[in-house]
Amino acid sequence: MRRVSKQNARKAPVRRRAPRRMPPRTVMLLGGGGTMLVLALGGWLLWPVEWLAGQQAALEADALALSAEIGLRIDRVTVEGRHETPAEVLIAAVEHEAGEPILAVDTDALRLRLEELPWVRSATVERKLPGEIRLTIEERVPMALWQRDGRYHLVDRYGDTMPVADVSKYAGMIVLTGPDAPAHARALLDLLALEPDLGMRVIAAQRVGTRRWNLRLDNGVDIRLPEEEAASAWRALADMERDEGLLDRDLVMIDLRTPDRLVVRLSPTAAELRRTPGDDT
Repeated sequence: MRRVSKQNARKAPVRRRAPRRMPPRTVMLLGGGGTMLVLALGGWLLWPVEWLAGQQAALEADALALSAEIGLRIDRVTVEGRHETPAEVLIAAVEHEAGEPILAVDTDALRLRLEELPWVRSATVERKLPGEIRLTIEERVPMALWQRDGRYHLVDRYGDTMPVADVSKYAGMIVLTGPDAPAHARALLDLLALEPDLGMRVIAAQRVGTRRWNLRLDNGVDIRLPEEEAASAWRALADMERDEGLLDRDLVMIDLRTPDRLVVRLSPTAAELRRTPGDDT
């Protein structure tokens, strides 16, 4: 055998192996929202995202239709907590009819639609399979009327105004005035409730200087409450009414703003009689 020297070996040509041809590969890329993009390397086949989205929507529709066929369909809608909201308004908010797939109901979107209704403060929506949609609502509780710019607005117990056009059925509620009156209405009503017999006689309340209240009683007497210690002043007035029948006297105003002092203003008739007493005085 012929020997090759190391020097000749380094100079000998080297045969290079031809690159191996790789078969085409298919790569699947998962895009946002589950959209699948298919690329066939070699042929570069592209499936349009729009077409894939349409295929996905069709599959979802078929799956929902199948779910309804096996019994997962809307049979009834139940409501808890409804007092003022018309039933037909709630049913319309569902936006689905009996027999439709119950899994097609978007519970979050339905909850938001319910909470946009005038009387609904909060809502929860549940699917009770196989066929019940359960709505649980917390309705607003009106507690006062707020008079502003010649119009009356219904105010709930949280101090929020309610978009109710016809407030005539609430004409017997206390009427509030003042720019910030609704925000302080609940605190006022809690104060009046400390002496309920006297509180029931308050027909109007004016918020003065964003600091305190003036009250109007059903006999026309005005009560000026202090900025501080209003609860103590209110209780003191109730005690005087019980003990002395203060409100039966011919008064037009009772000022409670000065601690430990009661200031009253007589009606013009009573003041005239005091200046010129008759024989029976």
